Amino acid sequence: MGARAGRRGGRSKEQRGQHGRPLVLPPPARHPLPFAVVLPAILIALVAVGWTRDDIVEKEVSEIWIRKSGQYHEDKEYAEAVRGETDGQGRGGTSNFAAMAVARDGGSLFTAERLEEIRKRMEIVERETKVEYKGNTFTYDDLCASNNVGEGTTYKTPCFRLSPMDYFREAEWFFDEEDRVTYYKKVYQDLVVAPRLERFGALTQVCLPPGQNAEWCETNDQPAFVNCSCAHTYRLRTEPAYAIENGYPASYANPFSLFSDIGNLENNDRCKICIEEGFEGIITQLSEGMAAMLNLYKAKLQQLIADESSTEDDVAKANEELGIIEKMESDLSRASIESFNHYFTTRGLYAEFGAAIYQLRYADGMATADPNTGVTLSGLCLLLRQDPDYCAASIDLATAKEHLTRHADNGFSSTNAGGLPFPFFGETADGSTALFAGTDPFSGSGIDLSGGESLGFPGQPLQGLGYLMPLAASDEPISFNSTGYQLIATDPMLVWYKSSLIDAGDVKCANENIPGTSGLGPIDAATAQGMADVSPQWCTKFNNNGTGTQQSQQDVARMWYDLLVDSDSFLSVKQGTTTPYSWTMGQGCGHQLMGQRFSYTGQSEEDILSNMSNPLYYWDEGEILGVLDKALLIADATDSVFQSGYFFLSNPEDIAERRWEEAWSEGWDDDSSSNVTFSGFFDDSGAVGTTGRMLDEITLSSGTLMTISFIIIIVVSALFLFSFDVVRSRVLLTIVGVLLVILTFFAALGVAILSGLKLNITVGWTLPFILIGIGVDDMYIVSLALTNTLTEKDFVEKMASVVSPVTMTSLVVFSMFAVMNVSDIPAVYVTARCGMISVAFLWLMMITCFPAYCYLDIKRQNAGRCDVLFCMKKREQQTNVDAGDGNRGMSGYVYDFVYKPLVIKDGIARLLFGIFVLAASLALLGVSIWGLVSRTTIGLGLEDFFPDSHQASVWAHESADHLASWPITMNWGKKYKYWSCACPIDVKSKLFLSNLPGALDYGNPDVQLKMIKQFEDVLGSPHVSETETIQLWLANFLIWTTRHCDENFAKQYADRRECGMDQVYQTDNSTCAGEWVRNDVSLANKVFAEDGKDECVPLEGGICRPASQMHHEDLADLEANGLYNPTVDDENTSYCPVFRSTSEEKLKFCVERWRTMTGGGGNLVLIEGTDSESATCPGETVPDGEIQSPIPLSQGPIMFGKDLFSHEETVALIEETRAFCDDDPEVHCWMSGIPYDYFEQYLYVDSLLAQIGGYALLAVFCVSMTFLLLKVGQERRHGKLKTLVGSSVGSALIALTGLISMVTVSGLSSLAGVSLTSFSVMSYVLSAGYATEYSVHIVHRWLRAPSYIGTSKDRVEHTMEFLFLPTFLSFVSSTVGILCLAFTDFHFNEVYFFRPLLIVALATYFYGCYLLPFVLSVLDFDVFKLGPASSGHESQADLLPTDNDGIKSPRSDDEISKAIEGEREEEGNQGTIEVPTVVVPQTEKSDDAQ
Repeated sequence: MGARAGRRGGRSKEQRGQHGRPLVLPPPARHPLPFAVVLPAILIALVAVGWTRDDIVEKEVSEIWIRKSGQYHEDKEYAEAVRGETDGQGRGGTSNFAAMAVARDGGSLFTAERLEEIRKRMEIVERETKVEYKGNTFTYDDLCASNNVGEGTTYKTPCFRLSPMDYFREAEWFFDEEDRVTYYKKVYQDLVVAPRLERFGALTQVCLPPGQNAEWCETNDQPAFVNCSCAHTYRLRTEPAYAIENGYPASYANPFSLFSDIGNLENNDRCKICIEEGFEGIITQLSEGMAAMLNLYKAKLQQLIADESSTEDDVAKANEELGIIEKMESDLSRASIESFNHYFTTRGLYAEFGAAIYQLRYADGMATADPNTGVTLSGLCLLLRQDPDYCAASIDLATAKEHLTRHADNGFSSTNAGGLPFPFFGETADGSTALFAGTDPFSGSGIDLSGGESLGFPGQPLQGLGYLMPLAASDEPISFNSTGYQLIATDPMLVWYKSSLIDAGDVKCANENIPGTSGLGPIDAATAQGMADVSPQWCTKFNNNGTGTQQSQQDVARMWYDLLVDSDSFLSVKQGTTTPYSWTMGQGCGHQLMGQRFSYTGQSEEDILSNMSNPLYYWDEGEILGVLDKALLIADATDSVFQSGYFFLSNPEDIAERRWEEAWSEGWDDDSSSNVTFSGFFDDSGAVGTTGRMLDEITLSSGTLMTISFIIIIVVSALFLFSFDVVRSRVLLTIVGVLLVILTFFAALGVAILSGLKLNITVGWTLPFILIGIGVDDMYIVSLALTNTLTEKDFVEKMASVVSPVTMTSLVVFSMFAVMNVSDIPAVYVTARCGMISVAFLWLMMITCFPAYCYLDIKRQNAGRCDVLFCMKKREQQTNVDAGDGNRGMSGYVYDFVYKPLVIKDGIARLLFGIFVLAASLALLGVSIWGLVSRTTIGLGLEDFFPDSHQASVWAHESADHLASWPITMNWGKKYKYWSCACPIDVKSKLFLSNLPGALDYGNPDVQLKMIKQFEDVLGSPHVSETETIQLWLANFLIWTTRHCDENFAKQYADRRECGMDQVYQTDNSTCAGEWVRNDVSLANKVFAEDGKDECVPLEGGICRPASQMHHEDLADLEANGLYNPTVDDENTSYCPVFRSTSEEKLKFCVERWRTMTGGGGNLVLIEGTDSESATCPGETVPDGEIQSPIPLSQGPIMFGKDLFSHEETVALIEETRAFCDDDPEVHCWMSGIPYDYFEQYLYVDSLLAQIGGYALLAVFCVSMTFLLLKVGQERRHGKLKTLVGSSVGSALIALTGLISMVTVSGLSSLAGVSLTSFSVMSYVLSAGYATEYSVHIVHRWLRAPSYIGTSKDRVEHTMEFLFLPTFLSFVSSTVGILCLAFTDFHFNEVYFFRPLLIVALATYFYGCYLLPFVLSVLDFDVFKLGPASSGHESQADLLPTDNDGIKSPRSDDEISKAIEGEREEEGNQGTIEVPTVVVPQTEKSDDAQ
């Protein structure tokens, strides 16, 4: 006992310092079961709890790929807080579905057959696709983002989408019957017909000379009372010769085109000014005149009643009339006045423009002969009536007009509502109506508006006022028998108003045949057939009153006049049948009034393509959306691809998107199903889209390949650690070790999941193959270091010493993952955090749990139990040294016969191999650098992501090649420096909104012009599609404040004027009127067609105007303000509208009025709950909400980035547009959209690689330096300078190995087709970690080699003799595992994970285990000898050779026996391990070699 104490107490300071005071972990030896059982149980529990949680996969692309810092991120956070969005994704609630059609044979899609195939697929998807969700059935109408054209039309209008199919009439299929009725009422009648018809009266009555003799204006001096403002316009449309004379084609002279002109003329046009002023004058005159006439009439009636001389009949009649007047007064409004004017004007136009056509039809009709008798209709008339005038074969124009007005004023017929203007019908003796039985037309409006024409008066409204005014000045009472009273009684306005009080009776709108003659035998049949042929078919099922309410005569008359306008004689429209594809308004270029869109049915490909050279419009013909950019929908380079449609779904559930996508792409992979391949893509705006669903599918789909790789790792490890000595064989321990590494890794991910991290695709496809390889490597180190452990003391000492290199490598890898957190891309930092947790868990397992199993395995060996079948004992234990070679396993042979001759043993083989390694290293570096320098591609596109087995791969590839575009938009708001706030969204909003005085001053003209300038500059970028400045909300608002506002043309409410100049701000009694300023910032002018050219301008350009196109009153204002001098400024001097607000309150008032009147725009932020609900459609809201003021945030319209055929072009888009928007220091603006979300990182990806790589290498150097200084310094064997220099160089060698590995992996990956992305950056940086896993152990062991090992080459041999096996096993197992990735079905994974990881495995092993040893072998300097020295006074055990970790390595049987005997003597019976007789080959240099 004393001797043992003496040996222990007598250990020298050097001996004690050999290990210093490392971390000693005796518990796994003394109490192995808690570590071997409890810790794995905890790990299993973590796996079970973490991996069974819901939603563990990151499906949000934004949470993988979008940067989470920088000004753009701060701007988006600001917008999210302002809008109160809570989903964290910045979603706008609308998902966009891009539906593509591709010709399977590469031929043209623009054939009738293939276009019809596309149309049918669109119909199936939009009309027949249904989604069952939570017990409810949803259709496209339920999901689409917009299906209304105003209040009360939701679900009554087709869902909005963009499609090149809008070129063709066949696209009308998506207007169902209800949609067509809505279009007829809300668009055709309210927006097209009504405002134009009413103004037609002003044109003809006010803006032309008397008698509409426009030519008179050219030949006579114009008296003051003659207005020729519209003479030029009128003559161009009515006189072919005049049109030709002025440079237009003869076809330009079409009177019906005046209908379009009235709406299309610029507000500064003299004719348009006259029409608007004339229209307002007419309505004012009618309103005031009607009110005056009713007042005078009422007064005279009251006078009559009060007159005692009046008869009872007169008094009764007067009282009746007074009652009617009271009802009329209650109905008297601007709306009712405009309504009367509308229909009275229609009556006049019927006669004016229908006369010429009727004149021809009359002559043709009267000349029609009976095929049997040859008697003409005119001849038949003469036979029956014997009246040449009555039966005239032809009529003059005046008579034709008379016939038409009589038709309009005639009684309504329930036989055929349209009837005929021929004045040949009357009642027969039996009460029926027959041809040539009278002098009346057939049918009519039912209201006679001829007025006093029969009395010789003009028959105009307010004719009664001419009688009442002089009568009012006298005491003479009204006389019901006077001519004057007849003027009142027949006054068109009074008649019209009275008709609303008279029940129409039992009438119906019918299309029965008009009767022929009666009582003429066979002739009756002939005339009946003739009348049947000309009987109009005006009525539809929507014209009869099905509501159960009473119809008045006025209701019937309105219907009749509406049907008249709809008839073939006028606009040729049929309610419930006509669509904007079968009847065009003439607003869009290439569209004519009453035309129709091109039909592909029966057309050749050449004709179809010719039609598609015209501008493309949605069904609105550009009135709202403007012209559509064809580049977004139709590939220029090929006719085989086009985007069938962009569909917009509001807040869809994932299940809805899936069903929609499936319905569209059905049969995409079946070549026999059709001639067209259909594919599509949902973005992630409103719900998890196509990419997100694919992420959900593939993120954890590496399970099969991982399992295979794990099995291979186990098999390879077992193969190399197998020994024919079944006791010393360590196969079971190896299997347990690998399984522990795998379990620990997945438990670590379970902890990551529990901490709130979601597993992304990088975690699923990179970390298992990287970290399990690194973990297995450390397992090899620990396992082999504990080989030949004899006693508990040996175990503790060896385990204590091996903790240092394992901790060192773990900390290096941990540090590299830690520095990845400097990246603001979730794919990087989430993966890094999962990696950090995994490394920490693997380290903890490696120094606690796995050593416990090693200790148990040592006890198994000492007990003589067999490997694997540990219940069995080997009966005889051999001590034959010759059996050693058989116990070394395969690794010994590889080392002895391959590695050692090539790398260590002197000779020609080592010389040649050294030259090869050096040359190969230089070549690899050279090629890699060239690969980095010559790299031409960056970024990852959708075409890289989707596998060929997914329908979206077709969409992605074709889109990238032919239709590369993404939606983008502009945003304006306050510039905030966003701070991290783990607080509710409403708290964030308050933080953001707490200092709004810094918001943009939208009431400042300079800010307004700057915003528009930014918008137009962005539009002018090469990669941005065209649109008009008026689409920007602010530009629209500014025009609304000027005289060029069009809202009063088709008002929502007749009694309300809707332009800015009409809105009175009560606080100071000012209006929302804008002004014009000089265009000093080079804004775009509006584009105008040249005079004399029948050309169409599809894009109107800007909102500024040259002086020649200014309203004359605006020029007068400018001149008064000194901004315009007609003698100095030419007609091209440009002016722009601005709105100079005196306060935020006034600006708020005017913007809110603009929203209410126009529907608004700009996605302005509203105070929640302030929008009113529609009175006609519950659930709809009216745009009358209160906006937040000052305006914190606004947006531009949706634009599109185009021609983005490469990631470099997408980056160019970002740089080009940000130069005008984000980089502008004056007005804070930022671009947003998919390119900016997902491609912004490519602006910085090179610097990201340099930054993370640099930090990683710095971490490698610092951690290595720290460990070496502490390890060597605590022993105090070497001088401080030597310790510092040796540690510094060693750390530099470790870092340098990481650097060249990173350069090689980066360059070779680039040459292998791996683009530079955040995914590849992680692989490149992790290559440094992989390299350090080799270099840390090698350099550490080389520096710490015992000092008695003289030369550097011998120290390399000492190093690699022990480390070859664990490093080789780590390389083989990791490489074989990575090779499994080559069999993935996903090309994306093969490119971005397999290729770089394979290069990582090969390059790092080559540099770490071949180049580094050669380099170390030539560094034969004393400064690098930092290992322990031999003093000659050590104990017998201490004299054993020591490895770099201070672990004793017996070299012979005698040494082992002495060591065992000494330790047994020392330990006595306490903690003694029963050690069997074992064979240790003489070639074994250390315990660790096993």
